[in-house]
Amino acid sequence: MAELPHPVRVSLLGVLRVAVPDPAAPLIDLKAAFAGQYDSAEPSAFLIASLTGSHMAEVPLNGDVLVLFRSGPDAVFVLSAGCFHPAYPIPRGAPALRRLSTNLAPAPWIQLRCQAYFAVTGNTVQFGAQLSLVAEITGCGLRVQFGLDALIRLEPNLSFTATMRGSLTAEAFGESLSGVAFGLTLEGPSPPGTRWDAGASTSSCSVPRSTSTSAGAILRPLRRPRP
Repeated sequence: MAELPHPVRVSLLGVLRVAVPDPAAPLIDLKAAFAGQYDSAEPSAFLIASLTGSHMAEVPLNGDVLVLFRSGPDAVFVLSAGCFHPAYPIPRGAPALRRLSTNLAPAPWIQLRCQAYFAVTGNTVQFGAQLSLVAEITGCGLRVQFGLDALIRLEPNLSFTATMRGSLTAEAFGESLSGVAFGLTLEGPSPPGTRWDAGASTSSCSVPRSTSTSAGAILRPLRRPRP
């Protein structure tokens, strides 16, 4: 669909399927519904694709992919598969995206869910993942979570932030009996630093602990002695 003469707007809708090696019995079967638009007023262009009913080696795969370009005073370039880093402001014109995700059930009493994202913008590289595991038998079980988020800024100065977190909880009939959790944040390169926190809990008490260090505070330049 197109609107003429000015501003020119061109819209695109469709469905795409990639099936290899054999469409009749594919090992990888990716199905995506996509929509795109070009607008000469700014100018700007975007393309968004949503994976539905897709799988890789019989493992289901879902999520959204976005390409966004805009020029002018509010210029932006975005390539995102599965959303953005939590600390990154979502650019104007970028819709809410579903993370790339898959659900596994290696056994009837085990549920494993994996989520991930990757994004590139004009001055950042972003990626992250979240792993959730639930093992439960007759109302009793374990819940394990692990997550990673990384944000690399290229301008105006190179910097990075990487956060890791995890937890292990024992549950019985909907109640948490005990658990441990941790969090770790790395920052750099100037000054490099580390923050971490950890804790343990039971049904009656909890013991948190946290600390932070900075290499800039530990490594100081040597001074020449006075004569």
